[in-house]
Amino acid sequence: MHTTHTASPDGVISGGQFVIVAANGDTIRGRYTASGDWVSDVQILGTASLSIEEGTGRFRLARGTIAAAFLETLDDPTWASAKVSWTLEGTVEY
Repeated sequence: MHTTHTASPDGVISGGQFVIVAANGDTIRGRYTASGDWVSDVQILGTASLSIEEGTGRFRLARGTIAAAFLETLDDPTWASAKVSWTLEGTVEY
């Protein structure tokens, strides 16, 4: 899974986009909204709602919603290479 977003100092995440790549290279793509709370000087713990918008290969017509929890570690001063651990739960219809 690859994600991009903008995190503000108050823990609100905007502009979230994700790509999940299956073992065979097929992808699931979409957008997400999220919010979290600072749990240390460099970590945000939060929840997100991922909305599947499209895909490739067998996921070409994919739709669905995924509930997620995450822990983001902002140990890069630019926040450009933050590490995020995701836990996903949901159903993909394809």
